[in-house]
Amino acid sequence: MKRPSIIIVFLTLLFAFTAAARAQMQMPKPGPEHKKLDYFVGTWATDGDMKPGPMGPGGKFTGTSHDEWMDGGFFRFDLGSVTRPPVLRSNDGGFCSRAEGTRTGD
Repeated sequence: MKRPSIIIVFLTLLFAFTAAARAQMQMPKPGPEHKKLDYFVGTWATDGDMKPGPMGPGGKFTGTSHDEWMDGGFFRFDLGSVTRPPVLRSNDGGFCSRAEGTRTGD
């Protein structure tokens, strides 16, 4: 009889300490340096002129990208596409026409 009582007391104390620890932990919040990156959030358009080089003949290019915050507010996600002159094929035989990235603030 004594052994089950000890186990129940142990489990009750373990649960109480775990609940107390969770109540004290808070998720960190983004700092003011992250707010400076709000400038980049949104949809962006770009155009330009590529110079000829080892990767291709060069020419005009246009592109768009959409930048948004990831959950938590510490990282931004960028999804974009570019229309440009033909370039050398990538290793998988296709052409690269989509860009994805994650940016952080220092």
